[in-house]
Amino acid sequence: MYNPELYSLPQTADSLRFGYSLAESKKTAVSVCSLLYCDILYNLFKIIINDMSKTHKLLKEALVLSIQEKSELIDQLIKSLDKPDNEIDELWKKEAENRIDAYDEGELSSVSVQEVFTKYKIDPR
Repeated sequence: MYNPELYSLPQTADSLRFGYSLAESKKTAVSVCSLLYCDILYNLFKIIINDMSKTHKLLKEALVLSIQEKSELIDQLIKSLDKPDNEIDELWKKEAENRIDAYDEGELSSVSVQEVFTKYKIDPR
């Protein structure tokens, strides 16, 4: 898990600036690549750490919520992930129809619900 104390932007930036200075002091073709690489890495780390900081801040805020508030938050987050997908719905429709056809043609057998409960040790009460 992200720990902001371990990965601070100043610490990362200092490391990248050191690499940048080292590359800049050697005026070679490799130093141009190193300069670009350091610049890209620095900007990438800024984005990642900023996003992680937002996530970390949200998590800290969520952890102090009441059980009811946490439950509502979790419910909303899960609902936000469950978006309709017509392609997947169509595939499941086809699969269901294929299974019904296979059952009707005797290619697929069934078991009673009681057998399922017994097999998986489920108490239907």
